[in-house]
Amino acid sequence: MTPPPFPVLRLRPKANARAIRHGAPWVYDNEVVTDRRTKALPPGSIAVLEDAERNPLALVAVNPLSRIFARVLERNVTAAIDAPWLEYRLARARHLRE
Repeated sequence: MTPPPFPVLRLRPKANARAIRHGAPWVYDNEVVTDRRTKALPPGSIAVLEDAERNPLALVAVNPLSRIFARVLERNVTAAIDAPWLEYRLARARHLRE
């Protein structure tokens, strides 16, 4: 079995995974299981967010130094976060504003 390409963050059992599934853009530090490894992630790292049952929810940008521990980047956990992804997201945002 190959290791996942990104580290994994897991929501606590009492955290509201439903809110993330329905569009909540961030996860607070008290909603995530934090240990030595998660606290050691550099700010800006990309990780896979899972619910308490280990079902993937989203790709997130992590900042262990902030109260907002993770910000949702992409709901498709198999997406590649690269230059074309960023260009598409910026073009889409500009189109929505026009």
